[in-house]
Amino acid sequence: METELQLYEINTPYIHIPNELKELDQWVLYNDSKAPMQVDNTFAKPNDPSTWNDYWAVLEAKKNRSRDFRGIGFVVQKSNGYVLIDIDQCRDRETSAIQDWAVEIIQKCNSYTEVSPSGTGVHIFVRGKKIRNGNKKRLHNGAIEIYDERRYFTMTGHHVAGTPTEIMNRSQEIADICNTYLTDSSPGKEVPNGITPSLTDAEIIKRASNDKNGTEFQRFFFSGHGEDESSSEMIVCNHLAFYTQDPDQIYRILQNSMLVRDKWDKPIRTGGESYIMYTIQKAIESTTHHYDPTIHTHPPVLEEEEITSPRQVEVLPFPVDIFSAPVRNFIEEVTRSINIPTDLVAHHVTPVLGTAIGNVAEVQISNGFVGKSNLYSLLLAPSGSAKTPGFNHAVAPLKKIQRKMYQKYRNEWDFYEMELQQYQTEKSQWKKGEEIPEPPKEPILQEIYAEDTTTEGLKETLYNNKRGIILLHDEMRGLFNGLNQYRGGKGNDADFYLKLWNGDDIKVNRKGDRPKYITEPFAAMAGSIQPSEFNKLGIVKDDGDGFLSRFLISYPEVPKIRDLVWTSPDPKTIEEYEEFVQKLEMIPYGEKPIPILVNSEAEYQLNVWHFTHIRESHAHDPDTRMAWNKMLNHLLRILLIIHVMRHVNGEVELELADEESMDRAIRLIEYYKSHAIKVYAKSKNINPQDTILEKMAEYVEACGGQLSARDAQRNKGNLFGKKKKTVLANLQKLVDEGYGTIQKEKAGKSNREVWIFHLS
Repeated sequence: METELQLYEINTPYIHIPNELKELDQWVLYNDSKAPMQVDNTFAKPNDPSTWNDYWAVLEAKKNRSRDFRGIGFVVQKSNGYVLIDIDQCRDRETSAIQDWAVEIIQKCNSYTEVSPSGTGVHIFVRGKKIRNGNKKRLHNGAIEIYDERRYFTMTGHHVAGTPTEIMNRSQEIADICNTYLTDSSPGKEVPNGITPSLTDAEIIKRASNDKNGTEFQRFFFSGHGEDESSSEMIVCNHLAFYTQDPDQIYRILQNSMLVRDKWDKPIRTGGESYIMYTIQKAIESTTHHYDPTIHTHPPVLEEEEITSPRQVEVLPFPVDIFSAPVRNFIEEVTRSINIPTDLVAHHVTPVLGTAIGNVAEVQISNGFVGKSNLYSLLLAPSGSAKTPGFNHAVAPLKKIQRKMYQKYRNEWDFYEMELQQYQTEKSQWKKGEEIPEPPKEPILQEIYAEDTTTEGLKETLYNNKRGIILLHDEMRGLFNGLNQYRGGKGNDADFYLKLWNGDDIKVNRKGDRPKYITEPFAAMAGSIQPSEFNKLGIVKDDGDGFLSRFLISYPEVPKIRDLVWTSPDPKTIEEYEEFVQKLEMIPYGEKPIPILVNSEAEYQLNVWHFTHIRESHAHDPDTRMAWNKMLNHLLRILLIIHVMRHVNGEVELELADEESMDRAIRLIEYYKSHAIKVYAKSKNINPQDTILEKMAEYVEACGGQLSARDAQRNKGNLFGKKKKTVLANLQKLVDEGYGTIQKEKAGKSNREVWIFHLS
């Protein structure tokens, strides 16, 4: 009698996997990121048999814990005599048709073949010997990979019809295929400047693992990706580029890591180099110091791109040129006519454009992140700064759209009243046996913005307006006062607005009314508040749920005295802006958002930005870091707005965001990052010039930019402390806040080792 697990196998395609593979203890599981896993949900390693399991163990784990594991995989080991051929992008997922060039390889092997998990490739298992180095070759629109060791393969059991159900001995055939497709060692570039590797692959891996940053290298190289795949790969490439500037060698070493993924060999652009070779080349170009066996008796700390500390941050001007001409011209004209900083208009324009787009579209990137165009924006500006005129000009198109919606509603209401009167007449004349008259449907007012509404009223508005709305608050103080953490726990609005920002579904239960369910609600927010009021509310201090971090905050320098210029903006420029916003709002709204993908080069830009962004976060205090954690989500929302804006302006196609849109979005998010630092510092009454850390840094600077722990301890004012332990702790605080670095160095005639702090 079959066991429950055997019955499970019978009802899955795994039943078709050849039994000779099932008898080997070379099985692993894999998760959503395709990292190989053990049954206890720890990482498995293709080069470590102790991390592999038997077939039935992984099958049981897959059966019972499907949320943890996406599928099962088999590790290829040279001692078994198996060779695995992986052919990518050769099969149509819908029709199951396989391209001719791949069919030729399948027929030549004539051995067990199954469909890959993506449905667009195939895996061929044969017995034989791989006779050439190198693993991968691009072919037609796809690629062929050949492995015989230290690699795991995802298994599906989806047997390709017409191929044998067993693994066949194909020694001559695999030799022919290797000679045909592995004529090059790897898809690399020439070694720059004639540099030849002086270390073997194994020596480089050993040195990179044992250097001062070796823990970081080991974590990604041997255990797989962190939260950000591309950042993990760039970190490892930077380590390797210190020891070798041969891209082929780096590529070869990476093939033995736990980082390998399908995306590596996809071109950055049509006809361009592959994603992984582009990453390798970037690492080589950015690494200015290299391994020299005559100097480096032990691996030094790798030099990384300088990260700006909080005290060095420059508050950036608003990058108006990211907008298309009708929007850019409008901002410049209004700020000129009112004589106010650009920020007071441009900051509000972005959420206005996002609201006009609404739930029509969403941007999607390969790691599963999705961005809508709803932004929460907040302007900090004092009374008398003319922030209200700037705000009113920016949101004027939405109010114009709303007036048209209301007029349409009034017309529909007049028609409804006529139908209602006719219905009441027919109902009064109705006789038994006749068809019962249907009452007319009451029209619903479509809205694009709301003001001073309660959360209950807003729920009703959202239910009736699937495309979405924006909440306009010229003065945001009332909103923040309504949040529960700022009303002694009596308010309950914060959770609601957090859900809105996330786009989480909302269930509405009202006494005496039928339950309502709002799916994927869309709500943006725009407004301003005086800095003094903002600080009184203690919003940053009490922002435990991260509500404030959902806002993009602009805190521009506003002149205390400005010239009064009472000229009217050019009517044609205003009209062109209003018409442009209306064009965005006229994009047809369907049941589901239009998916907008990101091309390879734009996604690479995003990954490089995110890599640096994550490293920057370590220079900030926990509260600022909370805002930093939301910047990727903000960036995707801004990317969507900019891309759709460019599409409506006739610059790009809608379905694919390009590198220009990504570059503009990154420039805008960098603006908001610089303002976030200013907001979090000033709202906590932190003046960097007056802090103890700044005084320490000034003292180090006066000492020539460096200071030993012993000299710091001798400081007469006890600025760093009296005890060595206290001095070292304070120097470490300087390091943590981004003021410099500390390391042990030899000093004096005795060459004793001392701690020395170096100011950045």
